[in-house]
Amino acid sequence: MATILQPRVALFWDLASWHMAWNAAVAAENFSGEPSETRRRIEARKWVEAGRELLERGTRAVPEKSILFQRLGDLYWQRLADYQAAASCYREALTKGDAPVFLERFVGYALAKAGDREAALEYFRNLRLSLGEHPDPERKPEVLDREIRRLEREISEQRQRKAL
Repeated sequence: MATILQPRVALFWDLASWHMAWNAAVAAENFSGEPSETRRRIEARKWVEAGRELLERGTRAVPEKSILFQRLGDLYWQRLADYQAAASCYREALTKGDAPVFLERFVGYALAKAGDREAALEYFRNLRLSLGEHPDPERKPEVLDREIRRLEREISEQRQRKAL
């Protein structure tokens, strides 16, 4: 109801989707009293999808705010295990100008989680390069450096295993 009455307030979309995709979904799966695990999971998935659909509507209603794109990315990551979609949502959030600075790293994390280490490495390298010689400490260049080293090591080890 709040999203109908105040469609331009991102907070209402955010909270409503949270209650659907997390609270209602968890309640359906764990506390419904339904004896069939399959039916509980199907019901939980319906709530997750309802939360996703609501967030997508919210991103169309308030397209200039990063928060709903960020939350949609979180939902894809945490509830649907669709890490490529999460990376795409985080990228979109970063174009809005009001995204939290830490979110720029989440694109790389999501790509790595999706199994695309090469794309994650390229993303982190480009991000680190964009910070320049004297980066803002809030952007955590040391974290980027650590992720770059980790991904380089993992890719190298993977190539060595394939060569054997």
